[in-house]
Amino acid sequence: VAVFKKLAKKQKARFFMFQLDAPRDILLDRVHGRRRSKTGRLKITQARILRNLRLFERIQFKDTSMFDSSKLSAKVIANKILKDVKRLDGNV
Repeated sequence: VAVFKKLAKKQKARFFMFQLDAPRDILLDRVHGRRRSKTGRLKITQARILRNLRLFERIQFKDTSMFDSSKLSAKVIANKILKDVKRLDGNV
């Protein structure tokens, strides 16, 4: 994230952060529902999935808008993001 913030500052651009999340069981269901490789296996192991979830759960970004994608549709989330960007930036 720091690299992107630095780039935005260098380019004199606004930087917005939005985070999508859902309860762990829903996230696991989504990963397992993804298309499988030609061999029929997930391209990522269960251990790796769980490790990634643990790492992600510890990350707390400052000044981030969080959306629970288990409760909001993609369209609602997109509209909320656009509304936030317009409100915060004023130029969109």
